[in-house]
Amino acid sequence: MSIPETKPLQLVIKKQWFDRIASGEKREEYREITDYWAMRLVSAKREIEYGAWLEMLDDMRTPRKHHASISQLMDYFGVEFRAFETVHFRNGYRKGAPAMDFNIKGITIKPGLQQWGAEPGKYYFVISLGGEVSPKTNHAAAHGAAI
Repeated sequence: MSIPETKPLQLVIKKQWFDRIASGEKREEYREITDYWAMRLVSAKREIEYGAWLEMLDDMRTPRKHHASISQLMDYFGVEFRAFETVHFRNGYRKGAPAMDFNIKGITIKPGLQQWGAEPGKYYFVISLGGEVSPKTNHAAAHGAAI
């Protein structure tokens, strides 16, 4: 069992996806399976050589190739998903950008939904969202008000 992360996962997203998450329509956020995102979303239970890390990333992109399940893949490489409790979404990088926080139900690897921006058949890190944490008036600006 991983130790809960004390800080929220920080994600900057486009207005289109920000609005769909804020409305409750989109309940997952996707991140490509890259070294960058693996370093942010996965933690090693033991030291992993870089070659094994790259092999793990390749296996994550096609998880059923060598492993019966994501759980088996993670156990094989001795890694686990970081236990983020919340995610902080920002709609852009500018100062005062609309923002909102959501609980995280979990992180996994699976194909994403096309209507939510995923490429067909492509595997992603999938962040499943729970409810909004203390709704902020700040994200109301993203729903029609000029920013």
